Amino acid sequence: MAEAGSKLLTDRWIIERMCESLRLYLRNGRWTEPAPRYCPNGHRLGPGQVLVGAVPCLRSGGHHRTHTCRVCATTTYTPPLHTDCDHYS
Repeated sequence: MAEAGSKLLTDRWIIERMCESLRLYLRNGRWTEPAPRYCPNGHRLGPGQVLVGAVPCLRSGGHHRTHTCRVCATTTYTPPLHTDCDHYS
């Protein structure tokens, strides 16, 4: 990671906004967030290998992005779940 002026460069991404430690990037005129590359069990997450979804949450002010590994069914949440999260039923 290198510094360029007041922005951090990570590969080809430029961090534009930070929301409670969640990095948002502006790419091709659209806001996006980085996706995990591997599940906690080490399986590669990519096209055909991951199911992407969202869980609404009152605490985060929106939702948690979910990445579920199609090999082991482990789900990664972004931002991470907290004990005080309040999810819609």
